[in-house]
Amino acid sequence: MGRGDEEVGVDFAAVWCDAREFERALDAGRPDEALALYRGHFLEGFHVSGVAPELGQWLDEERARLRARAVAAAAGLADEAERGGNCALAAQRLRDVLRIDPGAEPSLRRLMLLLHQDGDRAGALRVYDEFARRLATEIEAEPAADTAALAERVRNGRETTSAAAPRAAGPP
Repeated sequence: MGRGDEEVGVDFAAVWCDAREFERALDAGRPDEALALYRGHFLEGFHVSGVAPELGQWLDEERARLRARAVAAAAGLADEAERGGNCALAAQRLRDVLRIDPGAEPSLRRLMLLLHQDGDRAGALRVYDEFARRLATEIEAEPAADTAALAERVRNGRETTSAAAPRAAGPP
């Protein structure tokens, strides 16, 4: 639908939109449902040439905003699962955070700690090694010193504590 030659809109009664339903689920307190709808970044790969630069800026801002909401939802579900003693579900939710935001090192450290404390030392090292390999390949960087130190403690079988990866107040 449109108004004149300058405005274009969507009649949501006629069109289903995953991004809209994602936000509705979050707003209604259904983060599990919302995360099931989050299958990638908003209009990923979508670019339009020959239009006002504000459209590109709006797309970038929407991608970042929706990604932050998805990360916060997954991190909140990880907190809830961990408080309830469900380490497997907490680990899955932290993996969700890393799927949505692959650079979220605080969540990576939290996942490593959780796996290690749950007796899965190999799993903790595997997620670290995958992260380090991806960083090296994609951006020629190394994990942060805190992350590398945690991996070394896990690798050497030393005690790890949750103090090594505190939960962030906002998205990890």
